[in-house]
Amino acid sequence: MKKRIYISCLAIISLVACKNQTEVRKNPVPSADKLQELNLAMAKNERKQIENFITEKGWDVEKTGSGLYYWQYKVGEGDSVKMGQQVEVNLVVSLLNGDTCYNYEAYGSEKFVVEQQSKEAGLHELVQLLTVGSKAQAVLPSHLAYGVTGDMDKIPPRASVVYDIEVLNVR
Repeated sequence: MKKRIYISCLAIISLVACKNQTEVRKNPVPSADKLQELNLAMAKNERKQIENFITEKGWDVEKTGSGLYYWQYKVGEGDSVKMGQQVEVNLVVSLLNGDTCYNYEAYGSEKFVVEQQSKEAGLHELVQLLTVGSKAQAVLPSHLAYGVTGDMDKIPPRASVVYDIEVLNVR
């Protein structure tokens, strides 16, 4: 008799547990349209934050088709940077709130081959707008910077980043 009650209890618990799992599965996954709408709203919000930052700083920026905002505060007189060349730069990378994430004074200058090494897409685009000796400041929206994951260290997910850059040389 006890065995029969025990088996009946297990059967009832199993049915209740299965019913709860079924109810959880009924919650719909957002549709592609809903996800696209959400992504567009987040991009619009990010763009507004960037524009507010630039206005507060009083920068006279140019905006590229990709969404990169930049201004040169010192125009270099050296060679322009082209795809496939190795460029050496000093970088200070910070967030819109002013927190400095990386500084060349602590980490040294960076060298990379333009469009051929794993760097942020916005950095590759930015250096090609500059010449050796140029100094510029730029705001990279998250899709040109570290994306939806951040750098898993100092830059949070979906963060716009501010670059203060100096092009040291190109080969």
